[in-house]
Amino acid sequence: MTLEELNHLEEDIRQRVLQNRDDQDFVPYCWLVDLLEEERIRKVLDETKIEVWRRPVFAAAIRADAMRIFGTLVLMKIPHLMSDFITCEVTDGYLPMNIEGVQEILGKPRFEGRLREIREEQQSERRKKDGSYDEEIKDLEARIAPIDGWATTFVQKQFIFLSPDFSRSRAHRTIFDKRPLPFLRPRPSDTDRREGHFGEVSEEKLPPPIFGDDGQKSLSVIRKQLKSRVINKYLDEERCLRLLNVLSHPNILELFGSYTYSGAHNFLFPMANLGDLHDLLEHAPPPAFLTDSSRGTASSASQIKEEAFYEAACGLASALEKLHYYSNEDLKLDLIGCHHDLKPRNILVHDSKFILADFGLSTMKDSIADPETLARDRDHYFNPPEAQDYFTFEKYPVGPPSDVWSFGCILAVLLAYMKDGGPKGVEAFKEQRTHTFRAYRNRPLTLKSFHAGRGQINPGVEKWLADKLAKAKADGKQAEIALVELIHDMLTIDPKDRPEIRQVLRRLRCIALYKIAEPIQEAYKTSAHGHALEFLVEKHIFSQWLDRIGPIAKDDSRVLGTEESFIELRRALSDIYDELRLLSDITTNDRPLFTRLRHSNELLLSSLAWETRMSVHRCVELELLSQESSAKDEGELGQSHVVHDLALHASEPQVSDVPSTASLSYATRVAIANMAKLMNESNNSSIPKLSQEAVKLLPLPQKRKGSVPTFRLAKLREAKHEIGIERDVLVEEMQYNRNVADETVARTLFDRMVNVLGRQNQPMANFRALRCSGFYHEEARRYFGLVYDYPIPEGSNTSTDSSQKKTVQLAELMDKHDRVLDSQEDLIIPLGDRYRLAYELVAAVYAFHQAGWIHKNISSYNILFFQDDHSKEGNVDPNTEGYTRFKQLLLASPYLIGFSHARPNEENQYSNRTSAGVGNGDEAMRTLRAYQHPSYLGDNDSHRAPYRTAFDYYSLGLVLLEIGYWKPLRKLLRQQPKEGPELTRLEKAEHLRRRRVPGLAAYMGDAYAAAVAVCIDDTLLLSSGEFDGSRPGGDSDAERLAVDRNFENLVLTPLETLSRAMWSGPPPQKD
Repeated sequence: MTLEELNHLEEDIRQRVLQNRDDQDFVPYCWLVDLLEEERIRKVLDETKIEVWRRPVFAAAIRADAMRIFGTLVLMKIPHLMSDFITCEVTDGYLPMNIEGVQEILGKPRFEGRLREIREEQQSERRKKDGSYDEEIKDLEARIAPIDGWATTFVQKQFIFLSPDFSRSRAHRTIFDKRPLPFLRPRPSDTDRREGHFGEVSEEKLPPPIFGDDGQKSLSVIRKQLKSRVINKYLDEERCLRLLNVLSHPNILELFGSYTYSGAHNFLFPMANLGDLHDLLEHAPPPAFLTDSSRGTASSASQIKEEAFYEAACGLASALEKLHYYSNEDLKLDLIGCHHDLKPRNILVHDSKFILADFGLSTMKDSIADPETLARDRDHYFNPPEAQDYFTFEKYPVGPPSDVWSFGCILAVLLAYMKDGGPKGVEAFKEQRTHTFRAYRNRPLTLKSFHAGRGQINPGVEKWLADKLAKAKADGKQAEIALVELIHDMLTIDPKDRPEIRQVLRRLRCIALYKIAEPIQEAYKTSAHGHALEFLVEKHIFSQWLDRIGPIAKDDSRVLGTEESFIELRRALSDIYDELRLLSDITTNDRPLFTRLRHSNELLLSSLAWETRMSVHRCVELELLSQESSAKDEGELGQSHVVHDLALHASEPQVSDVPSTASLSYATRVAIANMAKLMNESNNSSIPKLSQEAVKLLPLPQKRKGSVPTFRLAKLREAKHEIGIERDVLVEEMQYNRNVADETVARTLFDRMVNVLGRQNQPMANFRALRCSGFYHEEARRYFGLVYDYPIPEGSNTSTDSSQKKTVQLAELMDKHDRVLDSQEDLIIPLGDRYRLAYELVAAVYAFHQAGWIHKNISSYNILFFQDDHSKEGNVDPNTEGYTRFKQLLLASPYLIGFSHARPNEENQYSNRTSAGVGNGDEAMRTLRAYQHPSYLGDNDSHRAPYRTAFDYYSLGLVLLEIGYWKPLRKLLRQQPKEGPELTRLEKAEHLRRRRVPGLAAYMGDAYAAAVAVCIDDTLLLSSGEFDGSRPGGDSDAERLAVDRNFENLVLTPLETLSRAMWSGPPPQKD
């Protein structure tokens, strides 16, 4: 038997052997896992004498939990012995094993026992040596002979595969001395090691996670080995680290792992690529803390990216807040913590983040316990004044306020670094802190700390802060002013008077926003749009917000109290700055240009209480009125509408159908201008842009009860003819509102409208839509008119002659002919025709969904028929003299309209709320809303779910319900009781599901009723039974596939079957 697979695997394993810094061989476990795939294990076992039927079972067992044992046996070229380990249920968890243990697994005690039994029987007087045991003795001796050698070799080679895996965090481990640690050569030099009060820190390298990657992909980690071998010292720090790592905070040092080896306790942490803050402060700033224009040039104070330092300090403050106020709902823990050794050496710097590290002195106590702990030895520079009395050298208990003091010291050093020339500024500040005072036994003591002994602040620090404050005020630097004031408060001698870390964090976030806002303020000052009223509105609102956010954040925990709120405001400021840079290239004072500034300002204002926001608006209005008065005197601004323009940030009043421009709010005027601008752009679409004058709307017909006009009849003047030549068309109105004051929203809706009109003109199987001739813009009533041709009859090249055709809605037909058998009018509506109509509508909607769109406006008012007469004339039956044949209502060739709010069915799509039909009356609105899914409408128009595929099918299901009963929906809805509360939308929908749908079986049969039930009941459309209402509009891919699959199987196919069975002619082919 060849051993080709075994030899290849052995060679691959040997190629993966590394040497650690102690010259021990080892194979990283992750490399072994990648190598020993189950199929490869099986091929090696196929070369052994293990029974064929056992091999798949053994391969799975090896892959599950015995790869280290198998690797060892492969190196020994005896993989067949794996059967002994599996039979004895020995897995990798039993390693390392001793010689006696391996001998027992391989059967040596069992074989030797059997030999003794045989020899005892041979020596017995009752038996003679007749040679009957000779073969068995030879076999046992042959089995026993190699076991000692195998066991010795196995014990030696097993350690190659026993290096611990530090690629992921695990519980603390005690590692046997002979196990090779996976730290690669060379050993850290003395310069790579750094000793602290409580341990030695060194850099180590772990193998790359994938075999074959170069050394640059090796994982660098920091190993901290504690000096003390007392278990309690290690346990205190591990407890703190493990608790904090549960929070997964980006500014708290992550714990990769911990272990005890040769009695020494060790922690592993990820490597910070920029070292610690102490190192950073002694050198020129790294690229992450330099402005873009300064990178690659000689460093200077003016090139430092100060906002990066401010944001890094915010992250550090956030980490301290999590330590001081530790809370975890899963662990049901509320603790009060304190770092006790906060200094630059214990703050790592990775990219542009400050990371809180070294929790060797940290404490975390129950929230009801005294948080103070006796002060320990720590850095005198950053030690709080209450920690030690320098006259007696007596130490006192300290708590979280001591961290606030130390953090204030660090902020002061950072300020010196930023404003005074980097490392030179830090060194000068250190010298300025030099202070000598009388201490123990009246001897002089010289310190460079921030205090001058217990009970007083360092005079050099006081002067330095006063100078910095004066300079910041002279320069008008709001961020520096606020930072110096914060440092002053944090360096208060009495710990009780210092701000808590939560207030420090809020104030720091505000200071960071001040710094980010500085270029914005400058851009507002120098902008060429400074005389545009709308621009001035946004400028003053921004200024008012900036003035108010600081004092409010200082005292109100709701403002800037979360990381999310800070990120949102920071993003809004970034958007404002980007927009101002874009505006700098534009010289025209076009009002729509400033809508992005408005939206960003609204985000900023949302951080303030409602009363404060109203106060901001009043102040801005007064300021602009004052400026307008001055400008009018100088003839600059001329006429303007300050009050109307300020309505931009307030709710818009109701306006008449055709309001004057002056009466519109600024946002509405911007919306109209945006759409007019898009209409004036060059048209790359196949859908023509028409002039409003080319379309002549015909008067609406006399309104009947229950009617909802969803289209208008009109005359379209042919573009190639100047006068006289007109043709009949249909016009659908697509209303828009002030939300398109945002240019992005305007562009999205406009492009979507053009795309869906183009989609309608493309041939698509089963898709019943009219051809669009173009669209025009009606500015006065804020809508687009979508112009449709009459349908082209089969066999003709021209559209229907509308003078001979009547256009009627399905809802109108049900109102006019409300009985399926009318003996007085000799009219019948055959069951087969209704099945065919239902199938054609279902197939049309399904085809539209398959094209990746959703309709959003399905109702019987948006289903049209174009016919000379909507019934086949009856005549005298020759076989039944005196009787007239029944006429049949013609339901062939329905067409869908109402695509004005259709959109692509994609996640995160902007969704424009559907409106009523032409006229937008309250009654029409209520009628059309009844077809919408209750979740989309929400409870009292609030808590609305985003639109999705199933909501179209719900509306379609209601139309199918109408066809089945041959009654309009309003007659099928549960009537409002004369007394009692008003029925909710959910209650009305529930009535349809529980009463109307089951009753449909009596009219249309069980199969039809079941199909309608699927449309109306969400849980039948989704396999999971419920929709994810937390996501933005549009289905996820999985949801869309599930809904469409269920709809095809449970609705489309059954209705096609009914249509084929009941209708004599061939129904349309399914796509």
